Amino acid sequence: MGHVRFDFCDLEDIRPGLLKCAIGSYGAGTISTHLDQLRKLGSTLNATECARKNAERLATGYEDLVVVLQEPSDIAEDVPYHKMFQSSTALQFVDASLRLAFKGQRCVENTIILDIRPYRSNRVRMQQEEHENQREDEEVYKGFRGIVSLLSPKVFIVCQCQPCGEQQDLTLNFSSSTKASGRIKAYTQQGKKSIRVASFHPMYFVHTDQDAEPLKRIMREYLFDATFIVAANLLVGRRLSGFGLANLRHCASDGPVARCEPNGIRFTYQWVGKDDMASDNLIQMKALNLTSRDKGEEDLEALLNEYRKQNDKGQIPIHSKHGTLHLKRDILDEIGFKIPRLPQQLSPY
Repeated sequence: MGHVRFDFCDLEDIRPGLLKCAIGSYGAGTISTHLDQLRKLGSTLNATECARKNAERLATGYEDLVVVLQEPSDIAEDVPYHKMFQSSTALQFVDASLRLAFKGQRCVENTIILDIRPYRSNRVRMQQEEHENQREDEEVYKGFRGIVSLLSPKVFIVCQCQPCGEQQDLTLNFSSSTKASGRIKAYTQQGKKSIRVASFHPMYFVHTDQDAEPLKRIMREYLFDATFIVAANLLVGRRLSGFGLANLRHCASDGPVARCEPNGIRFTYQWVGKDDMASDNLIQMKALNLTSRDKGEEDLEALLNEYRKQNDKGQIPIHSKHGTLHLKRDILDEIGFKIPRLPQQLSPY
């Protein structure tokens, strides 16, 4: 099957819907060829020993998935790994979302986490003059390109939205936005093809005021989780279909929508309904090349077919045992009481 549906009507439907789409795949092996380039960059920038060890440990994991996360920690220069992780809200949320999406089979410890600007935290940058920052940023972006060129993941998850200075190619491929979250596209570098999943930095939803905007706070965290669910399914050759992802994007940005119906107005989370989305038949027609597609879509479908065949042949390890799984806490349980439930009846004109 080339797709799995994710739909929801009410807030309480979202978490179960995401969990149904989770899949416990794990990598066949790790990769280390890129670590020498990371060490070289650390030496060039005179990074501290702690910074280099922490960056190297984060950059070690299964070869099929890479998470690009800007500034995983602002104290990586000074503390050992376990203290850095314990103090990093961003890393803890990435870890929890990996565990949720992959049914506990993946986490920060076995996933390659790359900082697009390694060794260049805001704390380091604030201690330098502007010309020093520009010079070292050029060096670090060059180093990041070199690191990525040595990797061949099936999927990148891009968890950062800041532009990369004047590096237009990096901004295009490794910068995202919340409004693009969950969207996918084929990415080619030096003849090697991958799929890029747009996500965003977890601190975006962490910094959303849960008292002033509790609904957006909840939807943004669910949307972040959903981008990892998208990646988990891509690794076995599946897309997310349905209208759930589109509605999460809209609600995370703008909240519920007032939909005009014949007898009145209904406030709903359904910005997009079944009538607005591609049907399963249309999805299948696209897969069979019965509709027109651009080159990017063709490359994407070719990669998904390849991953699907590998999965069908049993070449992708998938954990099938139903043991105890410690999932991240559900944000709805914590602050959902602050959100008035939408009225089910129509409001007359």
